[in-house]
Amino acid sequence: MRHQGILKQFERGANPLCANRVSAFSRNQRILLSFLLLWLLSAAICARADDQIRAVRLSNVVGGVQILSGAETEFAQAYPNMPLMQGSTLKTGEDGRAEIQLEDGSVLRLTPNSSAALSVLSRTSDGNTNSEIDLLTGLAYVESKGAANQRFVVHFGGNEVISPAPASFRVNLDANPVEFAVLDGSAHLSNGTAYAVDVRANETVRFDPNDGGRYFLAQGVDPDSWDQWNADRDQAMSQMAAQETREAQGSGAGWSDLDYYGNWYSASDGTSFWMPDGAGAGWDPYGSGYWGYYGGAGGYVWISGYPWGWLPYHCGMWNYYDGFNGWGWVPSNCSNRWYPSGGIGYAPPRYRRLPHPNPVGPVVGGYPRLPLRNRLIAVDRGPEATTLTPRVGAAPRVIGVGGQTARLLPKTVNPVVAEGRPGAPSSERVRTGYVGAPPIGNVPAYRPVAPSGAYRAPAPSYPGRASAGSSQGSSSAGRSSYSATAPPAASHASSGGSSGGGHVH
Repeated sequence: MRHQGILKQFERGANPLCANRVSAFSRNQRILLSFLLLWLLSAAICARADDQIRAVRLSNVVGGVQILSGAETEFAQAYPNMPLMQGSTLKTGEDGRAEIQLEDGSVLRLTPNSSAALSVLSRTSDGNTNSEIDLLTGLAYVESKGAANQRFVVHFGGNEVISPAPASFRVNLDANPVEFAVLDGSAHLSNGTAYAVDVRANETVRFDPNDGGRYFLAQGVDPDSWDQWNADRDQAMSQMAAQETREAQGSGAGWSDLDYYGNWYSASDGTSFWMPDGAGAGWDPYGSGYWGYYGGAGGYVWISGYPWGWLPYHCGMWNYYDGFNGWGWVPSNCSNRWYPSGGIGYAPPRYRRLPHPNPVGPVVGGYPRLPLRNRLIAVDRGPEATTLTPRVGAAPRVIGVGGQTARLLPKTVNPVVAEGRPGAPSSERVRTGYVGAPPIGNVPAYRPVAPSGAYRAPAPSYPGRASAGSSQGSSSAGRSSYSATAPPAASHASSGGSSGGGHVH
């Protein structure tokens, strides 16, 4: 990805959290150098992100979903864009379903009354990752991208599944006997020294419940009512990735969201930045979401309330561009490091930054242990600060930066998605009519509802107005059936609802 220019000199090696304490990006490039010393001093003082912490994205949540650490409930209700770390267990309720997205685009999907543990989430110094997931109960779908530097292993019932090439499979632990079915590609199934077999597309393995060393391999895959939901999620993700900005594209989870929900621009100095569609002058990137307490993984972590809100809040920084009275995000350090929240570089003079909560609780294992009701603090800074209203069919905005016009980076058809890779699931390919993304209307944002907490943040105050109003839907279904009613564009939105804990306005 090309993100060059003066900003990159400042951002290299600095913790974006520290950017909240200084204005690192000036209004005019002529005085940028005057901020260089201040930035470097701040970077030296502030702690860097922990290179050893690895987090993956909870990319889709519907209905009741919990996050546990061991036997203890960490979050009674999960929300999209929550980070999941090593040792986390995800558990869906009777009306719940969830999707986990790894950095290379591999996904795990859980249907109602299912659970899975992230037993290993590690990263080497050279960026290679090791992911091991234990399927515990219920019905799960797994899609592995088979990336060269990403080791991905799935365990269930003493079995181990590894797929060095792209593959899609289904594991039904509720079936009697337990079933392992490969939908696309090929996967290697083993159980210690008992057996090892390569299972190909349209093949099913059933296990002898009375003898752990026996299995039965058969041609064909029996349909399940939740296959349609899995296919719909594939289609939604394909639609998100159907077009890409080649000059600013990145690899991994969250990048395709940005092309779908906004646009990339290039300034005259070569710096690329991204803007969400429909952001008015009063919109605030930290206007809606949650502060979630993760203990040793950075304390309170920001959980964005926008469907695209993963990458822009865990790397890079937001800057307010006076040339068009709006916020833009400049990426940096988005590959191998974990930041609990993104940073703010330059902000308008009267902008009131969202305060970072301080945990108060008994110290256990070196970190404050908070009661469940205090681990999630809801944030809603009002309609003007949270509403995104894309101008469907309107000409692209003309954006001025440093007295010059920023160039809109064009989007082109993503050939990997449009044509499909050899061995890739057929659902990964763009279907007829999906190459050009349809209008998405108002982008849904969370409207958190929670009791008043220990503190309240003042609403943002700076020039400009934005259109009010937003919309979002919710849906739920039992394990027995699934009805596809929500459009792909809204598939990353949560049903919101009460979370407990504090509430920031």
